[in-house]
Amino acid sequence: MQQNNSMAFAKQVEMPPDFPEVLKEFTREILRHQPESIFDFGVKYFEQKVNHMDAAAGGSASEDELSVVPSLR
Repeated sequence: MQQNNSMAFAKQVEMPPDFPEVLKEFTREILRHQPESIFDFGVKYFEQKVNHMDAAAGGSASEDELSVVPSLR
């Protein structure tokens, strides 16, 4: 049977420069927290990351916004 080499036809995409670090941090938190649902955890994780970034840009952040990961469980 002939093997399909789909990689030969894959479109080359440019990876954002911060993607490897974002993926590494997210993976670390998944392994640390061992959530039942990686998808639900991911939604909360990235929502909190965005809130943290928004608060940092605004100059004032509440304690909840600055604690990005501990409240994920």
